[in-house]
Amino acid sequence: MAKVFKKIKEYFSEWNWFELTFIIVFELAFIVLGIVLKQSFFSCLYSIAILLGAFFLAKGKWYAYIFCILGILNYVYLSFTEMYYAEAVWHLCFTVPMYVVSMIQWFKHQQGKEVKIRRITKLETILFILGVIILCVLIWLVLTLIEAPQALTSALAVTFSAMANYLAMRRSDWSFVAYCFDDVFVIVLWLIPVIQGETAVFNVMLTMFAFLINDTYGLINWSRIKRKQSMLDSEKAEVSKSQLEQPSETQQIKND
Repeated sequence: MAKVFKKIKEYFSEWNWFELTFIIVFELAFIVLGIVLKQSFFSCLYSIAILLGAFFLAKGKWYAYIFCILGILNYVYLSFTEMYYAEAVWHLCFTVPMYVVSMIQWFKHQQGKEVKIRRITKLETILFILGVIILCVLIWLVLTLIEAPQALTSALAVTFSAMANYLAMRRSDWSFVAYCFDDVFVIVLWLIPVIQGETAVFNVMLTMFAFLINDTYGLINWSRIKRKQSMLDSEKAEVSKSQLEQPSETQQIKND
């Protein structure tokens, strides 16, 4: 038992004051609001699980995707109930499989206790941007044809969600820029039913505000992780270089 408590203490010793305060305050807020406003079970579970997932993504932990998958499945259900079919179908058919692939990729590419951050190539960036533009236009046209509510906002939310999830799978720090844009559009999307008196989805909108704070922090934290990993890579390169040069120097001494 003492070893278990020691490991728990060591784990949380890596958290800074902001991380501890953020996760405690918002998770407690979700639980309290869920009870006071008589939120649905799925709404509360979504808020709790998805925020934990987003939080651990910002910390670069592969197991973040376990919470993300649990949360997004609840979000799909809530989106169907509000007739946001683009959100629901997209996340079920694209986001869930993407999360599974991302979890495997992150697990395979670790540096220390965090995911190894990589840079995407220029060609990949160009193809990615073109694909995103085409995707956004297609989704908007389909939603307009079926007269879905908030067609443009919904299309933009889905598009930035796709961008963020793809970049996260590729382990790029730019994923958090896309996540921030996605948060803004989804806040607008869920603000309307809340204003119209649908308090049952209030937790969803509050979760998006928490996401915006979390993803902004994630962008800052991943920049720190990236700098740290670059320094470690440079140090390893120097050590490898010195090891390669050492035999040559020894051979030179023998020849002399």
